[in-house]
Amino acid sequence: ETSPSISGRIGMIGYQLYSNTTGVTETMKKNKKTAEVAYEEFRLELDNFIIKTKLLEQKLKDAGVPYIMGQDEQWKED
Repeated sequence: ETSPSISGRIGMIGYQLYSNTTGVTETMKKNKKTAEVAYEEFRLELDNFIIKTKLLEQKLKDAGVPYIMGQDEQWKED
């Protein structure tokens, strides 16, 4: 068994709150906090990946690679 994903935790909170008349439970608050922490960790990893990708794209451009898909917004598949 695996731990719930970030979206799974948030989705479960939304599901539990739908038509709920008793309010937010401590478990919901705990799941929200856990999802927030997990998202912060994920976001750091994603930001690092984006930086590394941009550095690689620049190295390829500097090396004379004529085209890198996604660099030009006007690109159209032939």
